[in-house]
Amino acid sequence: MNDFDSPWKEVLERYFESFVKFYFPDAHRQIDWSKPVEFLDKELQRVVRNSRQKRRIVDKLVRVRLLDGREEWVLVHVEIQGASEPDFSERMYVCNYRLFDRYHRRVASMAVLTDSQSRWRPNSFGYELLGCQIRFEFPIVKLSDYRSNLAKLQADNNPFAVLTIAHLRTMETQKNPKARKRWKIQIVKSLYAGGFQRQDVIELFRVIDWMMELPSDLSIQFENDVEEFEKETNMKYVTSIERNAIERGRVQGREEGREEGRQEGRHAGLLEAVGLSLEFKFGDEAKPLLNSLRKIEDDNLLQEVQRAVIAGAKLPDLKKLLTKKRS
Repeated sequence: MNDFDSPWKEVLERYFESFVKFYFPDAHRQIDWSKPVEFLDKELQRVVRNSRQKRRIVDKLVRVRLLDGREEWVLVHVEIQGASEPDFSERMYVCNYRLFDRYHRRVASMAVLTDSQSRWRPNSFGYELLGCQIRFEFPIVKLSDYRSNLAKLQADNNPFAVLTIAHLRTMETQKNPKARKRWKIQIVKSLYAGGFQRQDVIELFRVIDWMMELPSDLSIQFENDVEEFEKETNMKYVTSIERNAIERGRVQGREEGREEGRQEGRHAGLLEAVGLSLEFKFGDEAKPLLNSLRKIEDDNLLQEVQRAVIAGAKLPDLKKLLTKKRS
């Protein structure tokens, strides 16, 4: 997996305060977190739509309120950058001034760099011409810098401490899937022991599962390890969800008391289980596929899709599977 941007997309919205607190503590201390934040992704798209600069997947524009009272609100532009680009600083500058021009408000730009090139640290853009000077600087965080402080990360219950560890282990094990599987199960176990709420465990598990992709055989072993761990700790947060969905369908069928009801109940439960699996693994990207699945009446095909998801199939593979079976 070469693109590490996508896993951050949804957690940025769900845990935005934790994101700022972990990576940009100085900014966190200046924001009034008692006031709600507002995500302005559509506004950001309008601003950068006509720009010749490249559009990244996880640009986030967020309206926040400050504590100092100097301004009613600011726009915070966040970049998650997964690969080095020669014109990255220029792109940050262009987006910043376009936002300022449109809203006439101060704009804070910040970047989290998830690439593996330790010397690549773009944090400014500027030029001078005929006595005119332009100088734009922005704070950056380099995830590779956290390698020397893993013990501190492991003791931190901030969701982004866990995701930073997952990212670092993913980068370290690109050519060693067995080692990745060992680290992955260890990181997931830490979610259960770290005092996270059930929904947080589920959300973070889905991101880690997406990030730390495994080959099919190791993916199945990983699922078995997680299930065994949940049995031992009596905390069935993740693997039990799909089984519970199927069981609800069976109970529904039994309550109806007829074979037709049982079949319909089982089908509903199976469909729900497949849907949950897809949502956990792919998030919003799975919605078109979910719409297609709802039209399927063949339980065998649904089970085949479920097995493919568990085995680590990607969305294009699943779409091909549906197309082939329905043709």
